[in-house]
Amino acid sequence: MDKYDIEEIVNVLADEGILQERNKSKAIKRLSFHFRDRISVSWTIEDVREAVCKKRLSKKICREILHEVRENHNAEYGICWLCIEDTAKDIIAAKKGFVQ
Repeated sequence: MDKYDIEEIVNVLADEGILQERNKSKAIKRLSFHFRDRISVSWTIEDVREAVCKKRLSKKICREILHEVRENHNAEYGICWLCIEDTAKDIIAAKKGFVQ
């Protein structure tokens, strides 16, 4: 997990009142240490919208696509744009009543 992701998480917790502002730097330092031997890649609903060229796709459907991709991607190859596109096509078609 990179510094940007850790800072974003800490800021969300502080904004929600779960973490006190004065403890943010300590939390960032502790989380950075905890995640120092790991990597992660984040995909967002904006990525889903870009992959399917539909900027108006609802957040709910985008989240469904992201969760489906996470649960069913081929771990040997990881998650890629094509994986998101194919999953999105399947979900959108199913919602329209088509089976692919």
